[in-house]
Amino acid sequence: MSETSFGVVSFTILLILFIYATAGSYFEHKHIHFIHETGLGIILGIIAGGMFTLIYRGTLYYIYEFNESFFFYILLPIIIFAGGYNLNKRRFFQNFLYINLFGLFGTLLTFLLIVSMTFLISDGDLIKIWGSDTTIKLTTEQIMLFSATICATDSVAALTMIKPNKYPQLFSVVFGEGMVNDAVSIILYISVDLLSGKHDTIFTVSLEFCFLFILEFFCSLVVGLLFGVLASIFFKYFRFITESVILEMAIIIYIAYGSFTVCELLGLSGVLSVLATGALMAYYNIYNLSNLGQVASKITVSTLSLICEAFIYIYLGLSMWILSGYTNSDDVIEKPKCSWTFLVLELLICFISRGISMAVLSGIVYLIKGKQKFKLSLQELNIIWFAGLIRGSVAYALITKLQISNSDERYQVEVIKTTVLFMVIITTIILGAMMPFYIKINLQKKVVDLNSKLLDNNNEMDSQYHREIQNKFKYLDDHYFKYWMIFNYKNRKSEILQQQQQKSQDEDNYNKIGLVSQKLKYNILCFSQQQQQQQQFSNRILDRRNR
Repeated sequence: MSETSFGVVSFTILLILFIYATAGSYFEHKHIHFIHETGLGIILGIIAGGMFTLIYRGTLYYIYEFNESFFFYILLPIIIFAGGYNLNKRRFFQNFLYINLFGLFGTLLTFLLIVSMTFLISDGDLIKIWGSDTTIKLTTEQIMLFSATICATDSVAALTMIKPNKYPQLFSVVFGEGMVNDAVSIILYISVDLLSGKHDTIFTVSLEFCFLFILEFFCSLVVGLLFGVLASIFFKYFRFITESVILEMAIIIYIAYGSFTVCELLGLSGVLSVLATGALMAYYNIYNLSNLGQVASKITVSTLSLICEAFIYIYLGLSMWILSGYTNSDDVIEKPKCSWTFLVLELLICFISRGISMAVLSGIVYLIKGKQKFKLSLQELNIIWFAGLIRGSVAYALITKLQISNSDERYQVEVIKTTVLFMVIITTIILGAMMPFYIKINLQKKVVDLNSKLLDNNNEMDSQYHREIQNKFKYLDDHYFKYWMIFNYKNRKSEILQQQQQKSQDEDNYNKIGLVSQKLKYNILCFSQQQQQQQQFSNRILDRRNR
């Protein structure tokens, strides 16, 4: 790339990022919902790609290729860490059952359904290449990798439409499911990829797959928690770090990224690890930071996450122009193959598999817990179902890892990649635009009343066993964990409890950030409130000294 073309491309992308951020804020301010910010980012990327194609005549084809390494090792860790760091942990654990029901078990069941139905499509010769009469069949490995990929959902559009102060439970479930879904989808892909090329019996491979998935999941979680504990202990004893807010931010990012890289080095899921690290650091380590550092850490990770997500969606739009083709060494224009029949059928499969998995799992829990203890209404289940239909950047980034092992697989790989790309763009733009209307139809006043009633009676609804577990953890947390990981907790206990109560109130009453990121739904505390609390604390100390 020449210096001129580099300058043009870089300036154009920066200009689009600026428009994206400004337009997103303007839409939120004016309550404009006919297009979502993520869809706008993709459209702006498509327009920019068209300009580059006209100006450079396909010579910059490589800039349209989505760099999965840059996504997985640079952009995604920042986004996921921000999600864990800004997580409303109280709401998350209140709705832990439903989050894991749909995020973990729902993703696994959806994966199995998509695999089964895609096998039928492939065996039925329904994957027809556009522009020719050629039909292709996918291998078992390709079907499983493809299915793991399109299990990754993106509920950003739903989250920005659901007001957390009005529908805290629904918001928490949709947000938490999206977080867990990302991690599970990536672990599914890794597990399938590790088993690729094996020719054992179906039973043996299935057992290995289950073992690998469980091992990946729990080992990644343990590594993330260990790094979270390490961060808290480090900040507890090395207090000089809190003298510089910049140093505080740098070390937080270093430790978080260390969690990700160690897991990747061990062949585990860095995504789940950095998510756990972020959540634990926000629970314990945030009270080891200076007052300014507590606010700055939220703002820093939120800003970085917003920029990363904006860049991803814009680049997804640019990737559309990979279909325009490129000139090979023989001066012949080559275009990636695509199949419209496969695309339409897979979109239908996503709708059906999502519906079946939610109906089955919700039905089982409903029968076990009973009508009085099942917290989600039918309207809320409809919204959760619709929010999980949108495919996002994680899906496309995963499928770009799929490589052509031999010339016979070229058409299959190209069809799979173009299908996932179109699924991401279509669902993000069209379903994202439909989201506010769908939510408005379902969230009637009776849903609000029911949601409030369920939240008020939350403790009464919980089982005795669940309450016992919560009480045991709270006892260990208050008497051991916080003393181990929070600086001077014995003397600062009342101050920290006051901050926690204030944060809980802020989350319930003012949790309305106008940021795009799926992972940025935790309310950043107002700096003036922090200053006021600090001043009150200082005044109390001065009064004691004067006495």
